[in-house]
Amino acid sequence: MKGSTEYRDALLRYALAFPGAYEDHPWGESVAKIGKKVFVFLGVDREATFGMSVKLPRSGGKVLMAPFATPTGYGLGKSGWVSLRFEPGDEPPPLAMMFGWIEESFRAVANKTQIAALEAAPPDATGGTRATKAGAETTAGKISKKTTEAKASKTAPAKKTSKKAASKKAASKKTSKKRPSKKTSKRATAKKAASKKAPAK
Repeated sequence: MKGSTEYRDALLRYALAFPGAYEDHPWGESVAKIGKKVFVFLGVDREATFGMSVKLPRSGGKVLMAPFATPTGYGLGKSGWVSLRFEPGDEPPPLAMMFGWIEESFRAVANKTQIAALEAAPPDATGGTRATKAGAETTAGKISKKTTEAKASKTAPAKKTSKKAASKKAASKKTSKKRPSKKTSKRATAKKAASKKAPAK
């Protein structure tokens, strides 16, 4: 495939532009990971043939109709993984289409916090700098910290409100204790009136 190296590098740059993503090399091939999970397999660098495997739970059925697509081996195909293979001379799909499949795979593997980070800062179609595992872990830590702080700020006003409510309740109890009951006040008035009417001995 003409320009396979540049094409492959463009896909890798795009995959690594996702929040928390980093490059790893298990089994001698390049992969893009989020946390401990792989979301893109890009094969061995500098191969004559070029391939990519992604998880496509939504579009996998349609993609598998293409001549270059097959279910991924080792049982991964049953979980929605699709492998794309291009031989020298083949014309691959436009990069925009491949980018869409990479994003779908990321969303299929990432957790809610990572997807929220993606929504807040979508990757640039031009890709980004290659991330290291340490850098990705730092990014993930910052995302988690921001999420925790946001949750804390939301719950803080509720605590203040509950304290105010408690103080009002206590004040109302004290007031109710000081006030005499209606029955007691009526009896006292009747006794007072009777003492006035009674003749002195």
